[in-house]
Amino acid sequence: MPLWTDFAPAAIALIGLIAVSAIAAGKARTRRAKVAVAVAALGGCLALYAALIEPRTLTLKRVTVESAHWTAPPIMIAVLSDTHTPAPHMDAARLRRIVAATNALAPDLVVLLGDYVSGSTPASDRSARENARIAEGLAAFAGLNGPVAAVLGENDCYTDCAGFRTALEAAGAVVLWNEAVRIDHGAGVLVIGAGDDDTGDSDPAAALVDAPLLPAIGLTHSPDNFPDFPAPPRGPVIVLAGQTHCGQVRLPLIGALTVPSIYGLRYACGLVEEVDADGAVRRLYVGAGLGTSVLPVRFGAPPEIVLVTVRAPG
Repeated sequence: MPLWTDFAPAAIALIGLIAVSAIAAGKARTRRAKVAVAVAALGGCLALYAALIEPRTLTLKRVTVESAHWTAPPIMIAVLSDTHTPAPHMDAARLRRIVAATNALAPDLVVLLGDYVSGSTPASDRSARENARIAEGLAAFAGLNGPVAAVLGENDCYTDCAGFRTALEAAGAVVLWNEAVRIDHGAGVLVIGAGDDDTGDSDPAAALVDAPLLPAIGLTHSPDNFPDFPAPPRGPVIVLAGQTHCGQVRLPLIGALTVPSIYGLRYACGLVEEVDADGAVRRLYVGAGLGTSVLPVRFGAPPEIVLVTVRAPG
């Protein structure tokens, strides 16, 4: 479900390209030349779409998970990940619009899944202007309504792990690093947050050492540490992850060109269900995220807010 788009300049450029291509095709003297112009125009249109249009869209993805281990009332969780401020297409103004769209969904819980910053350059090596734009993006999360839980990603920790934790807490989020927090929902729900897998400090099981036995949700930036989460009922009914951007570029018939995961396509995108040796069902949802990384393009993997509903069967 598309929520909104913000690509008027790109639309104008696209119309202009089509018009110029039509004129060029009309002037082409041979059939081969006309085909060449058409192919070039199609390539140009697709490039414009990937670089200027799809990254500016916002889609709502609804996911429902039922589990006998979920003994609390149904819960709606809004998932935001990989904002990558201040990368192209993601300034603080756009992030505030995403926050407003999230609030309009009236979720019971909002979770932030890391990589709030673009690139892994330490804060001390960034310009004052860039650091200010990053801080403005983090401050936008203060506009979120209701309880907010967050984890950190590798970009955040390579930039300034402690600083990002402080900024997110100032914005009203509970930041979890191999920690768990109880939130008020029914008789209580446990939110388990893993440390960043890329830094080698991920131990979600440690978060449960002194935690009460409650229906649980797991949070991690990278899906690569999904196997480290205990299975329900002690572990989470579902683990929510970002990082992969669902490949960021997904071509028809081919799929994602690359996925930043040691498991390849296993945890590339969407809902994953696995059954362990004891017969317990373990679930993971990997979202497409919101920003872009490495290249400022998206194709076949539009930015998304994910609204996950977890409930008991029936």
